[in-house]
Amino acid sequence: RKTRYYYQLPNGQKAEVDVFKDKLVGLVMVDFEFKTREGKEKFIAPTFCSVDISHDEWLGNSILSGCEYSKIEKHLEQYNYKKII
Repeated sequence: RKTRYYYQLPNGQKAEVDVFKDKLVGLVMVDFEFKTREGKEKFIAPTFCSVDISHDEWLGNSILSGCEYSKIEKHLEQYNYKKII
């Protein structure tokens, strides 16, 4: 389970912030959608985003379904991700 929040950056870009619960408590992911490739290439992530996992299929939501934080913790360490309590 997760709660999704929507956040609008000052430049108008919208973010979807997923705060995971239950067995994945401590994991927070932020997703940005882009209308063009140019928009994506020019995008500068806000400071509350610690790492870019765009190309990490291992951390996709379908993979996370039914998973426990302890089982992904080692994978997250490669990004220096710190569990949010």
